[in-house]
Parts: sequence; structure tokens; C-alpha cells
Amino acid sequence: MRPDPTREELQQLVIDHFLHHGYSEVIETFSKEVNIVVPKKDIDNMNARNEVRRLICVGEMESAIEKMTTLCPTILEDDEINFIVRKQHLIEMVRQKLTKEPVEYFRAHLMKNGQRPCDEKMDIIERIFTMLVFNLEDDVEFNVYFQQSEREQTAKEVNSALLAMNGKLKSSRLDLLAKTIAFTGCSQMRSSSPSRKHATIAEFSEEHYSKPYGLAAETSSAFRGEVDLTQDMR
Repeated sequence: MRPDPTREELQQLVIDHFLHHGYSEVIETFSKEVNIVVPKKDIDNMNARNEVRRLICVGEMESAIEKMTTLCPTILEDDEINFIVRKQHLIEMVRQKLTKEPVEYFRAHLMKNGQRPCDEKMDIIERIFTMLVFNLEDDVEFNVYFQQSEREQTAKEVNSALLAMNGKLKSSRLDLLAKTIAFTGCSQMRSSSPSRKHATIAEFSEEHYSKPYGLAAETSSAFRGEVDLTQDMR
């Protein structure tokens, strides 16, 4: 059986979490308090990723793409990340009420050999283009793509991709630990109680983590669907 983690190991776990999520001010204070030197290359990489996220969150996609491809020239060779990034760029173009440019951009960056993306992705693109005939303030179904939360989700996905392509985990070790605990606990709940066999991990998190440390929001946000821990370790 593995011994309990040392104080130093726990401190490194926290620092890894701060580095992953880009908490630059917090990590500076924390590392001084625990007398741990964080490698300059890790700080520089975190700051660069933070800048990419900032640019995405303010809608400056051209600058964000330039910055992310400088950090990782091959990042847009991944089809999923390319779609996420290009989709967000299209959203920003439509937000500006451009009409011709989004179509040209779609053809240039989201059509491979003249072939359209799969039906699921095309459905998203069509919904985004539909917003050209509405005001962004209109209460319509597709307005969700123009919420700030969409930018933030894109920034989060790009941050994870940049980490993964630089040999890091897509999730911090602390996030993985929380997911593993919640996943294991939910599995035990399902097996021990027939009435709870369909319990979700979000429900388990709410029941066991809401007090006294208020972890429910953190954990439930990570578990809205089926869990595949291997996805975080690629």
C-alpha cells in the first residue's frame, strides 16, 4: 500500500494545479510561502497560455491563433482543436456582422479537399451562420454561441491542447484526483444501493462534497456526462 503523501508532494500537487489553470499571482505567492522554486520555463509557458486565453476571451481570434501556433506550430493539425478554434473565429466574424468573410473562412479552414465537415459539425456551423439574420440580443436558441461562456470554453479547450502537445496532462493532477475519487465513489454508490444504480457523478459530488469545503460546483462541472479518465491522460 502506498504511504501517505508527504507535505512536499502535496505542495507540488497544488503548484501543478496552479500552473495548469494559469493562476500566475497565486502561484508566485504560494511558491514563496512554501519555499519551492518553480522552473522559469514553466512560468513562461503558463504566461504564454494565459495570453492565448485572454485573447480568445476578448474575441481577438486572429491574434490568439498567431500566438498559439507560435507556442505549438502543429496545434491546428488536430482536427478537433482546429474545429474548435475555427468555429470560435467564425463566431467572432458573425458577431461583427460580416457576411462574405465567414463563408470564405469556412471554405478555407473547415473544408478538407472540398468536403464539408461531418453532419454534427455542420449543424453547429449552420446555427452560427443563422445568427446573421438576428440581433445578438434576440432571445433565440442559437444565441448561446455568442455568450461569453462560449469564449471561455474555447479558451479552456485550447489551454488543455497546448499542455497536451507539450507533453503535459490535459487536466491537472489535482483535477484528475478529484475525478478519480468522484468516479470511484459514484461506482460504489451504484453497486451498494440498487435504488441509486443510475446515480450520476454530479449527484455524488453534490451529496458528498457540498459541505464543508464547497467542492460541489467544481466537481459537478467536470462530470455532466459519461466519464473517461483516459481522455485526460492523452
